[in-house]
Amino acid sequence: TFTKNVQPANVLAVEEQFTVPVIDSETGEFIIDLKGVYDLVEEDDLGSLVIADNKTAAKRPSDNDLNMNLQLSCYGYAARQLFNLDAKPCLLRLDIMLKTKLPAFDQRFTIRTLETDSRLVWIIRNVLHAMEQYAYFPIPSWGCGGCQVKSHCPVSE
Repeated sequence: TFTKNVQPANVLAVEEQFTVPVIDSETGEFIIDLKGVYDLVEEDDLGSLVIADNKTAAKRPSDNDLNMNLQLSCYGYAARQLFNLDAKPCLLRLDIMLKTKLPAFDQRFTIRTLETDSRLVWIIRNVLHAMEQYAYFPIPSWGCGGCQVKSHCPVSE
C-alpha cells in the first residue's frame, strides 16, 4: 500500500540529520540548537521543496492536528535556514499508513510560515524557561537518551 502510493519526485535526501540554531528573530538571541532527522526531502515537479515525514496511525489526523504539529513546525523552521527559504512558506507532507482492517494510505500537506516559526520559537523559549525553574513535569520515555535539556531534568540518569 505504501509503495503504491508514495512516489517521490526528485529525492534530495533520505534520513538526513540536521542541526540549526533557534534564534529569537526580534532580539537575535541564540536560544538552543534544534536537532532532528528528515525522513525525506524532495523537490516536486514544479521545483518546490517538500519535507515529507512517514507515520503510522490508527486514524487520520484532523486539519487542526496537522497545523499544530510541533514536529512539522520544527522541520519547517530548520528547512527555512537549511534551504534558504527566506519568507517563502515551507511545504510539508505526512505520508501516513493507517493501521486499519484493510491497510490504507493517507497523504496530507501543510505549510509553515514565518508566523509559525515565531510561535515555535516562543514555545521553545518558554518550555526551556519552565524547565530551568523546575516548573514542569518530566515524562520519562525512550527519548530521554537524546534529550537536549536533560541537564535540567531531575529524572535524567
